[in-house]
Amino acid sequence: MTFLSDHDIEKGVAVNPAELRVIANSSPNHDGSSNSNNQNHDVERNDSSGKKSSCCSINLKGIWSIEARGITRVENAEKKSPRPLHDYFHMFSLWFSINLGAVNIIIGLLGPLVYGLGWVDCICIIIFGGGLASCSVSYLATFGPESGLRSMILGRYFMGYWPSKIAALCNIVQQVGFGTIGCIVTGQMITAVNGGGLSLAVGCVIAALFGYIPQALAIFVLIDSAGKNFNIDAVSVGDPASINANRCSFFALIFASIIGFSAVRVGIATGVPNVPEWSEAYEISSGALLYACFSGLGGFGGFCVVIISLGSITNNAPCSYSAALTIQTLGEYPKRVPRWLWCVVITAIELVLSVAGRDRLFTVFQNFLPMMAYWICPWITIVLEEHLLFHKLLGRPFDWSINENRKKLPVGIAATLSFLIGFSGAFVGMYQVWYTGPLALKIGGEYGGDIGEWIAIGFTGVVFPPLRWLELKRLGR
Repeated sequence: MTFLSDHDIEKGVAVNPAELRVIANSSPNHDGSSNSNNQNHDVERNDSSGKKSSCCSINLKGIWSIEARGITRVENAEKKSPRPLHDYFHMFSLWFSINLGAVNIIIGLLGPLVYGLGWVDCICIIIFGGGLASCSVSYLATFGPESGLRSMILGRYFMGYWPSKIAALCNIVQQVGFGTIGCIVTGQMITAVNGGGLSLAVGCVIAALFGYIPQALAIFVLIDSAGKNFNIDAVSVGDPASINANRCSFFALIFASIIGFSAVRVGIATGVPNVPEWSEAYEISSGALLYACFSGLGGFGGFCVVIISLGSITNNAPCSYSAALTIQTLGEYPKRVPRWLWCVVITAIELVLSVAGRDRLFTVFQNFLPMMAYWICPWITIVLEEHLLFHKLLGRPFDWSINENRKKLPVGIAATLSFLIGFSGAFVGMYQVWYTGPLALKIGGEYGGDIGEWIAIGFTGVVFPPLRWLELKRLGR
């Protein structure tokens, strides 16, 4: 998290649009220069549409407090002094709110209902899988205060200017996909509350356009209402080999989605076979199942479902925010478009996709979530090894001021080859409805288990160090 000072251009009260364009584009030239007289290529090439968008961003910022800064680096002079207790609280409340969304509740259902796992297996997998994935996210977040850079811009220091765009594109698809799933789940819940009178398509539209945050209270009410039907004695179904394979697959799913409030989700799923009303609701949709869990509370239960469903904005907002920043890393022209406008475009795309894919939610989950980790795992492995082996160990500090300088950033040959090898290796161990890798079949059971993420990490971790050493020796960067 980057701390901005009181004179941050996003927060300034009286800012000249022309001055802001100079500040926002005063990053170093590709030849390493940063002369304010030249004002960089971006200012020289600024056309009328770019000027209009900048002025529009400033006007909207002043009226509605819309954030104007895009991917421009936050310089040291602009940073605030950290306030540990205050900052930790805000970071905790941010991610706590995100993890309360309806999407996260639905993911936990897959353990018992799809993989046939018991209560203890699901709880352990969720805790350790989510914890391990959270470590990688937290590690990457520590680069923010030090570098002053946002989002996938950091990828340029680990994969090079052009190759980093591969990871950026993957991230855009990932965030739009997660936002789409959020709209689908919310649409299902709103439709269920309405008794089926409201179409799922209209529910998806409501989810994309509105949101409400006090879903935490509603979730605790859910525990009280449905908790008596949680079957904590449920055991995993199948022979030992099949159970182990399903554990691997569910662990991969949890690792990819990084979820919280685990016990609530698993408890609902273990109660489905024992409660006829829940089984009937599950046949309709996962949103209807959540509504059935509140059935004992009458109208108040329906109100709680609406609170949870509209609170899914806490899932969708970070996805749109991240995707918008990532789009700006793709080139000069996307960078000129204000970030808030990209958020509007992304929300519109999520709306269209959610309406089109509303009847295939679980298929989307089972195919989409693990696929995210197939590219994230190689990317994180490259970041970790580049940072620890080729910077920390060799005493090579990062120069965060060269994030736009293609001649000083890594060439990216080693990272690109390692990334592709790791991503390809994931297919050897993947377990999806449309393909099962040869190594996945050896895990056990009739269909095998998903170990694609770990093979991707292994392949990337082995090939990157020698390739990067050779790249540094021959090319010097």
